Amino acid sequence: MKPLNQSPGDLAWQQSDGTRRDSELRHGDETYALLRWHSAFKAHASGETADGTWKFKLEGFLFKQWVTIHPAGGDEIIAVFQALPSLNGVLEFAHGPSYYWDSNFWLTKWIWTDAEGSELMRVHRHLSLKAEGTVEIERQWAETPEIPLLTVLGWYLIILLTDIRLG
Repeated sequence: MKPLNQSPGDLAWQQSDGTRRDSELRHGDETYALLRWHSAFKAHASGETADGTWKFKLEGFLFKQWVTIHPAGGDEIIAVFQALPSLNGVLEFAHGPSYYWDSNFWLTKWIWTDAEGSELMRVHRHLSLKAEGTVEIERQWAETPEIPLLTVLGWYLIILLTDIRLG
């Protein structure tokens, strides 16, 4: 797996196979990130990049939901994504910065921004039956340590919001 900061810039999320929500972030034959779901009926998944592996777990109920982020192999909560009723939210690290997740009205485009409102990354979900989309990381933010986690967490959040199979 190649590091995200070495990507050519035009990356595509693709379903690993037609029967699951597992996805790979690719450019050509190169893989830059993976998202693997642990169960078809629970919102637990793992995100992996060359820079780390994390576990994501949706908690709460209806309009009061959040996602806890844990390092792979550990139970420590390193960050929490607090979802808002608008389907946007904020990611707060236990010891670090906060990032903001905003979508357009049609839920086809999402943006990660920092506390100052600078756009770090743009994610587009294609309107198809497959879990497919693109990621555009702003070059000046490619070395930001949180970019790998934001990349896989963003796709996890999009699948949660748009995958009709979650019910």
